[in-house]
Amino acid sequence: MMRNRLPALAAAVLGILLSTALAVAAPADEAVRADGGDAGSDGGSRAFGVEITPDFVASEIEPGGSAIYYTFVTNTGDVTDVITVDITHDEMPDGVTEWDWFANYCDESICHTGPWDYTLGPGESQLLDVHLDDFIGTATGLSVMTLTAVSNGDPGADDAQEYATFVGVPSILIVDDDGGANDEDYIEDAVTDAGYYAYTYDGDNDGIADVCDADAFRIALWTTGGGDATYVTGATETIWMNYLDDGGSFFLASAEYLSTRGGPTTFTTDYLHLDGWNNDVGGSLVTGVPGDAISDGMVLPLGTTVAVSDDSWDPPSFPAESFFDVFTSTEGVKGLRGGEDGHMIAFIPFAFENVSTVDADPNNQKTLIGRVIDWFDPTDTGVEGGVGLARASLKQNYPNPFNPTTTIEFAVPAEAGHVNLVVYNANGQVVKTLVDGRVSPGPQSVVWDGKDGAGQSLGSGIYFARLTADGETAFRKMTLLK
Repeated sequence: MMRNRLPALAAAVLGILLSTALAVAAPADEAVRADGGDAGSDGGSRAFGVEITPDFVASEIEPGGSAIYYTFVTNTGDVTDVITVDITHDEMPDGVTEWDWFANYCDESICHTGPWDYTLGPGESQLLDVHLDDFIGTATGLSVMTLTAVSNGDPGADDAQEYATFVGVPSILIVDDDGGANDEDYIEDAVTDAGYYAYTYDGDNDGIADVCDADAFRIALWTTGGGDATYVTGATETIWMNYLDDGGSFFLASAEYLSTRGGPTTFTTDYLHLDGWNNDVGGSLVTGVPGDAISDGMVLPLGTTVAVSDDSWDPPSFPAESFFDVFTSTEGVKGLRGGEDGHMIAFIPFAFENVSTVDADPNNQKTLIGRVIDWFDPTDTGVEGGVGLARASLKQNYPNPFNPTTTIEFAVPAEAGHVNLVVYNANGQVVKTLVDGRVSPGPQSVVWDGKDGAGQSLGSGIYFARLTADGETAFRKMTLLK
């Protein structure tokens, strides 16, 4: 579930390039990479190419805190290139300035608030600490900043990465997966009207599996709207299941999801616990279940635009004391919610945008999404345990700072296969491979003696442990002091 990440503030002077302070290591919890954009649309080699790879794309901090995103900028081209990196602050609450919530990025020697050039050989990376520093500590809300990297050899070879920092508020992701329509606007407005903040991600973009991450976003709201949902595939369901397995809170609004599945799937059977459903049964009015945490007292006349395509289901087979009806209608059950194995889920098989925006409470979009979020209990940081080891994890090394040895703990699931644990220097160069092969599932540890692969002692500085297992990558920042 969601963890706070509160690294120490890098020393900063407004408007000036800053000298780097050694950042205090992040809390000892999971740190799983979320991919940036595509380095090239042709999929093959190219003379010039750039890729941005962050460890996370979102985090929560307390007012007055600091968020840090460890990020590699890589030259994916075939020749040495000069890569220009820049940062912009694209979104912040009214009344908060870019000097109050300060966006900057730091390399091994200096911090920057504007463009900076890095000369990188083919395949070489520059490791950056991307910061959002709250200098006022009195405001709450959402900050969105963007890191860009552009090839000087070919300005058309570029990449960009957004980072969403939730200051004093729960982290909420809206996935716009409506086939190019603008149905996400309704959920965005409802979330705002309910007093929350959300970051919207276009489901047509690459990297959605990494963005929908319970370690980055506490709540995910996914809409396919009222149209055809054939683009919801088994891969999409795998994203949902992974998010839930990691303890996420997930809301799905889709009029056509069930009817486009063709039959039961692992998600409908094991997560929604449905015995079956009826396709395209229509539906003009849904009513809440008395006493239900979400739907109590609700009477929702649905609009006519897509009402004929609403699915419904027969009474589901969800476990007693775990799942409850949310909505019912003469056409069948129209909603469910439930929680088990450390996750929570709510699903309506009708278009969210067909709910009224103007009817009195509780019969409107604002109250519906507000009750869903409240039922997810965003003030709770999540239930630890109960899910089992579903993904690789890398803990903070100890001691840190260290001299001359430090212990690095990690864990991998049974299906992890090949495991790679490598130490990089601040320039992104490999200095020592600690693990390269299969390891037993569960908790593991390895001691690093501060030496490189040739057995030579390394000097004081910042180093990074990188764990790659089960298709995931995690980073930890380590400080060697002599």
